Amino acid sequence: MIGAGEWDAAHERLQSWLQQRPQDAQARLLLGVVLAGRGDSDSAQTVYEALTRDHPELPEPYNNLAVLHAAAGRLPEARAALETALRFHPDYAIAHRNLGDVYAQLALGHWQRALALQPETPRLAARAQQLRALLQVSSGEDR
Repeated sequence: MIGAGEWDAAHERLQSWLQQRPQDAQARLLLGVVLAGRGDSDSAQTVYEALTRDHPELPEPYNNLAVLHAAAGRLPEARAALETALRFHPDYAIAHRNLGDVYAQLALGHWQRALALQPETPRLAARAQQLRALLQVSSGEDR
């Protein structure tokens, strides 16, 4: 259902499942995915934050929380969540990729600020443009 984007049906099924098994971490994680898929980022964030408190060893809630933070422009919070995920699971490739994207977005912000302060710096303008293009490509990848 989730893969097909059937958010409402998936939400109903998960709610029913969680009524019987409220501590099922994987079902709660999927509930966050469904809520985010339905456009309810605030509720998804609440689910992920609860999971990080209840199961701090799981990297996925931190990663998903970071994706929400990054989408909302809260890059320092996204970075912190991804770094926490990687403390628990240093080999979590998705978190490494997402952290790279966050660092790139942070770098772009600094380069744009530097360019605004020194607009006569063509190499910096070229760098910023290259990074913008890279970020556009990476934003189309799965998280």
